[in-house]
Amino acid sequence: LDDGNSRVFINDNDTVIMRGYCEKNGKRVGFGEVRTKLLGSK
Repeated sequence: LDDGNSRVFINDNDTVIMRGYCEKNGKRVGFGEVRTKLLGSK
């Protein structure tokens, strides 16, 4: 978290960001970024 704390669960209204890449023999391929905001149930 921005304040240095950590959690092991996801709350409503959290934004989840995933980034990835693969690297082998000095070659790197990026998979970009996906982000979403988790909405609470109704």
